[in-house]
Amino acid sequence: MVPGIFVALALRFDVSRGIKNRYFNSAFLGYTVGLTVTIIVMNWFQAAQPALLYIVPGVIGFVAVHCLWNGEVKQLLEFDESKAEAEEAGEEEQDDKSKENKKGD
Repeated sequence: MVPGIFVALALRFDVSRGIKNRYFNSAFLGYTVGLTVTIIVMNWFQAAQPALLYIVPGVIGFVAVHCLWNGEVKQLLEFDESKAEAEEAGEEEQDDKSKENKKGD
């Protein structure tokens, strides 16, 4: 559940910055790699493995390498979803007002 929320937050970060799924793709790839490693280790040792042991480092690791590579560590760490929602609400209000103005003309 927690890695899934992290992946969704990566998508929200992409949307708030107006970029197309860069961090989401990294987080999703990390999730996939972590899940694959879990299955491989589980089959190798013929014993159950805690999936989060491999998925969480995969997701965080892939996103961390991505933001280090692009030099966007500060932006990622300072991301606040409540600010992004407030900005979106302000944009929607402006769109509604412009539509009303067009109807009035």
